[in-house]
Amino acid sequence: MTLKLFLLAVLFVISGGAAFSEYFKGRKMLSFLATAVAIIATFYLFQDIYDDLKQWSSSPQPYIDIGNGTVTDNRTGLIWLKNADTFGIQKWNKARERAANLESGQYGLRDGSKRGMWRLPSIKEWEAMVDKDYMEPALSNATDTGRWEEGDAFLNVHKYSDYWSSTSGADKKNDAWYMDIRYGSVGSSDQSNRYYVWPVRDEHWRETLIHWVF
Repeated sequence: MTLKLFLLAVLFVISGGAAFSEYFKGRKMLSFLATAVAIIATFYLFQDIYDDLKQWSSSPQPYIDIGNGTVTDNRTGLIWLKNADTFGIQKWNKARERAANLESGQYGLRDGSKRGMWRLPSIKEWEAMVDKDYMEPALSNATDTGRWEEGDAFLNVHKYSDYWSSTSGADKKNDAWYMDIRYGSVGSSDQSNRYYVWPVRDEHWRETLIHWVF
């Protein structure tokens, strides 16, 4: 318990007890003031507890290995393929095609996913994924206590290489954005160049909502 919480709790007990004590029964104004202080202390006490819980819940460990060939990013809700080198290096259009055709039963994947659920991450999703506190690669481990190491939580990350994003139309019409996983920086390149492919998909509830609406 923090000092602030402790002091609020003490104030609540003292003022609440005073409001109902024998001494204050004949002194309505003092009893009213003590009751008001107890109510205010209670409000701030619960507000402080709520803020602490909110801060704790908004900072979970970044990655959870689901055990079915996928890893969930708790910060974005995105589901990443555990193996960061399933398809090798590909041209951009081929990379999109290979990602879209991925489904459960392939490459050790056992998540029940279907074709069309997987895709390349957008460049914004890549920027949310990397952690520039680290280099080679700019990626934390599962608990965000250090730089990524093999199996924690991903496999086969090419820490000196580039990964395609789904975002096209960078500097030129035939360009697409990529993530330099080494430093966590973005760049653009002609779509005919070959970079690594790391598929991602949305949470199940988002996919269900999209299909239901459209």
